[in-house]
Amino acid sequence: MRAKGGHEKGLVLTERTLLKDGGILMITPTQISQSVNALMTGLTQLKRLDLVAQLTALHGQMLELQTQAAEAAQQLTAARARIADLEDTKARLAEMQFAHDAYWSGMPSLTSGPYCPRCMDDRRVSVHLLYDDRTGWLVCPVCSTSPRLATIEVGRMRKAQT
Repeated sequence: MRAKGGHEKGLVLTERTLLKDGGILMITPTQISQSVNALMTGLTQLKRLDLVAQLTALHGQMLELQTQAAEAAQQLTAARARIADLEDTKARLAEMQFAHDAYWSGMPSLTSGPYCPRCMDDRRVSVHLLYDDRTGWLVCPVCSTSPRLATIEVGRMRKAQT
């Protein structure tokens, strides 16, 4: 049997196509075109949704990286401040001289010290020795060290001033 246009039946889609059970399916070329367009629109929307999901995931990763970068910047700032403090301490310690059982910033004088030898040696902290009126000795207010020779030297310096 031949259909319109000389083709064998079943190869050309006409407005009437026989179903397997013998019924007739009515599909027009316009309906086929509309169905294809609807499928293409659906695929495009699915692709858009997939792109939105990917963008959302990338945005989350970007926010996480920004947080990590901010934390790293804070750590770097803290590290730089610590380095500056250590450099200042190193420079200050380089100026210190040990004489008469105590440290002095430069040559021993009433204006250059004395500083506690225990605090300087153990903790690298410069603590002025203070004069204790009750005992007549220089005493560290932090560790209570009382270097005898520093006390004698400061006494000599005070007498020389008068």
